[in-house]
Amino acid sequence: MARYIGVRVLQTIPVVLGTTLLIYGLVFLMPGDPVRAMFGNHPPSEAAMNVVRREFHLDQPFIMQYLYFLKGVLTFDFGKTFQGRNVSDVIATSLPITAQLAFLSIFFEIIIGVGLGIVTGVKKGRIFDNTVLMSTLVIISIPTFVLGFVCQFIFAVKLGIVPATVGNYIDINHMLMPALVLASVSISYVIRLTRSQIKDNLNADYVRTARAKGLDNRTVVLKHILRNSLVPVVTYIGADLGGLMGGAVVTEAVFNINGIGHQLYSGISRGEGVLVVSLVTVLVLIYIVANLLVDILYAFLDPRIRYGKS
Repeated sequence: MARYIGVRVLQTIPVVLGTTLLIYGLVFLMPGDPVRAMFGNHPPSEAAMNVVRREFHLDQPFIMQYLYFLKGVLTFDFGKTFQGRNVSDVIATSLPITAQLAFLSIFFEIIIGVGLGIVTGVKKGRIFDNTVLMSTLVIISIPTFVLGFVCQFIFAVKLGIVPATVGNYIDINHMLMPALVLASVSISYVIRLTRSQIKDNLNADYVRTARAKGLDNRTVVLKHILRNSLVPVVTYIGADLGGLMGGAVVTEAVFNINGIGHQLYSGISRGEGVLVVSLVTVLVLIYIVANLLVDILYAFLDPRIRYGKS
């Protein structure tokens, strides 16, 4: 197990380097002068702007700018934004907000997605099963920002059940609707994936053997079918954690949440390469760690998996 974890950790190094280099290159190739855009319609003299360019290494070639960034990452110094704020402070402020949103979404995926997936898998072909399947298809087909605006209009404006936006109020009452909107598509996929796995395992040989031994249906489903069915579901949910944190840009914009997505959008708009790549690096690391934890969790869900040969 230790060897497997070590190999996986080493494999993350080229992934992080490749991802950050790609994102940094895309930001670097964006048209326009970020320093000039920073000052708006009243830019200072060219000499003053050159001082700012030297401070942020914008007068250096692309590869030198990237190497300066890597040096800062290794020393835990992500540099400063164009407004003079430490990037580390931006991450420390916005990351917990997006993490709370993502983990709340994951919670809904597990409770609603897996729960309805089990019920529809066991009751396949019935009215409840068909209704849930049709509902998931509708939700998957609706873009997230459209669903967000619809939920705002119905549940916040018309019914007044929940607040329309989050702003500075980071609590369960304000985060409930954004988390459900963010998780809506993932919940639909988890329902369909869990249902499919339950349905396939219901007719497996080991299930017939368990029933022949006289085990009741509840024991067969929970102790035999569910354990074997959850491996691909756990894979999806674990990988989706990074996807939810990175994909929260639209949801955070709709509900006015000052998280990583909001900062990422602002950084791209201003052409701040250091800020954008720093945020992406954090998201990549979270994604990699989540997938590593999922791989380790496989051993507890499926004893047939061996990590000796990786």
